[in-house]
Amino acid sequence: MHFRYRQDQQSVLKEYHQPRRIEAFFSRYKRRFGSFRSRIGTKRCREVWVKILVLNILIVAGDQAEEELKVAG
Repeated sequence: MHFRYRQDQQSVLKEYHQPRRIEAFFSRYKRRFGSFRSRIGTKRCREVWVKILVLNILIVAGDQAEEELKVAG
């Protein structure tokens, strides 16, 4: 890893920070929605995908509102 870092710092740093971003997303997911409600596999999978979709929509809406406040102010 150190050899790769010395050869191409940007690539290694980009790869290194990916897990942190993923963990942050799932932490936000768990804080927002808590545990699963469905017990059956297909329903649980559908529940997770819907919650991820809703969370992504909320994140985008929040970012857009923040941008509008910056432009207005």
